Amino acid sequence: MKRFILISFVLVLSLLALFGCGESTVTDNKVAFDGKVTFEGESGESVSVEFIEDKELASYTLVRDDNAEKKVVDLVVRMRADIQNKAGAALDIKTNLGGPGAKQIVLKIDKSLGEPEYNITAKNSKIYLSGGSVEALTKAADMFIRNFIRGKESSLLVPTDTAYSYELDYYFDKLTIEGADITEFTFYEDESDYSTINYNKKTKKLAERLNELFAGKLFGRSLEIAKTKNKEGKQIIVSSASLDVNKYSVKIENGNVYLTGSFASVDAAADYLISEIFGYKEGAEAEEEAKTLDVAAQTYEGTMGLTIPYTKDELLALFAEADSRKDMVITGTHTYGDQTNGSGIAATVQNCIDATGESCAIMEIDVGQFGPFNLKHEGEDVLLQYDLSQLVSEGTVHAANGGIMAIVIHAGNPLMNADDGKWYRGYLGNDDVVKEMLTEGTELNEKFRASFEDSVRVVEELSKNGVPVLIRPFHEINADWFWWTANQGGGRSLSASAMNDMWKYLYKIVTEERGVKDAIWVYSTTFNGAFDVKYAYPGDEYVDIVGIDWYTSGKQEYNSKNSYSDLMSLGKPTALTEMGPGDSLAKKRVDGSTYYTYTAIDMLNDIKSMLDEGLNVTYFATWVSRTVYNLENGKELMQDPIMYSREDLAKYWAEN
Repeated sequence: MKRFILISFVLVLSLLALFGCGESTVTDNKVAFDGKVTFEGESGESVSVEFIEDKELASYTLVRDDNAEKKVVDLVVRMRADIQNKAGAALDIKTNLGGPGAKQIVLKIDKSLGEPEYNITAKNSKIYLSGGSVEALTKAADMFIRNFIRGKESSLLVPTDTAYSYELDYYFDKLTIEGADITEFTFYEDESDYSTINYNKKTKKLAERLNELFAGKLFGRSLEIAKTKNKEGKQIIVSSASLDVNKYSVKIENGNVYLTGSFASVDAAADYLISEIFGYKEGAEAEEEAKTLDVAAQTYEGTMGLTIPYTKDELLALFAEADSRKDMVITGTHTYGDQTNGSGIAATVQNCIDATGESCAIMEIDVGQFGPFNLKHEGEDVLLQYDLSQLVSEGTVHAANGGIMAIVIHAGNPLMNADDGKWYRGYLGNDDVVKEMLTEGTELNEKFRASFEDSVRVVEELSKNGVPVLIRPFHEINADWFWWTANQGGGRSLSASAMNDMWKYLYKIVTEERGVKDAIWVYSTTFNGAFDVKYAYPGDEYVDIVGIDWYTSGKQEYNSKNSYSDLMSLGKPTALTEMGPGDSLAKKRVDGSTYYTYTAIDMLNDIKSMLDEGLNVTYFATWVSRTVYNLENGKELMQDPIMYSREDLAKYWAEN
């Protein structure tokens, strides 16, 4: 509980009687007051302070310690400028404290105060601004300038003693861990989780959250957040890279604290440390007598309790139902702005909700850019354990809330021969290259495996967490613009047999080598490809869903050359696996940003036209800047009765 100690000093009655109100007299450093100033305190309370007015503001100097940290030095410089702007007085800055008669405004960090605490006091012609941290000292300086510097008169209202004190009562008087005071500890991330030491935002964010609680409620101090481990010091070591999304642990051992979990669960480990080991419950007030606690060595393992509300078979049944109905289309979107800045599942979910009131049901990710054949990576795979934990954690949370996870694979070209340098472009050339690429033990085979490793691992780890994943490899397979597509350019093409072998080889890696039995395989083509949509179809036993990637010029091309109806003839649920306005419908705003004349209402009407024509639409997934939440009228689309959002699926799973 915050307690605001506000000290308004009582007039010495004998001096009042002697000197009278309104007169300022100095005798042996004792003064009679000139009046009162009333201002708003830290929490909005009214504060009344007695003062004498000194109209020689310019006779004061600002004082800081000679060895003050840079932030304090900068604060004093800024304070001088603020005083000059307000009152026209240019104060000198010094680093030494003058004698009893020297008129000075002294700024200092006082470690006896809690970090949020500060006070303003006056003694022997000096005014002291003290703070438990630079942030608190800054508040003291701002309050002082706001309430004690007079602009027109270029004068200073000098408080008679203590003008204002902001102090807190803390939950702990003393907190030690295996005998070591808590303030001796630093936060540090566990570098063993990373292929390179990568000071990650999750560790920092958690440490900052705990520090806010430490400084404001528990014991008045925050801890250092270190980028490198101090082998001599005490550590709170945070690992947020586990791939078991649900589990977390807290271990106190050999004088250190270990908070371990996934990107999603490590916060629960921190909460357990605070609530169960330290014994602090949210909102608890400090007691009259602050607590003293020494924490002993111990270990705790917990779980978040996330559960996935469906199995692979139940998900397939959902798709079959949606495929057969004209009033049920499952919504979906890709999860990033472009292929070079990674995937953000939780951020995309929130973007959907902010723009439309609901989240798209299907979230499709792509990690192909992290692989070794992206020229920016110089042959290294840059998908770190931390990044993978974030993807798997956010995907599992999305599925636990009723959503569906999917992955498309922009795999890197193992030949690295793209003219434009893009990792997913270029060519294989002919069937002989495919044969070599799929032959165990060859260098090209190892590169092929490396191209898909990150995507396979995401599918595998989501599966281990109970999440069936839609996997969409070799997408737009009948086109001519990826290294895996049928048309290889220069009059060359890959045979249907060779392309089937590529599909079956990847299928074997996922299902047999990695043991993933709940992946849902999506065969994805394009309506305007160089080859027929069924050209590279690998067979019913290897495919669960078929679909078309369709970017419109506004002419309802979805069934051009009977592409969509031909796919439907395969007897699988059929979807718009990518869709949205084509580049011809893009326009530029005055600020340079892009928008599309094709709106979400146009998309909704096109899908309804397809259904009216007897073309089944199991789901759709918008792409990149053409997402539902970026297109105009996205809310109207998401709230149409035939569109199933994540929230709608959550109800569906609860009822079925």
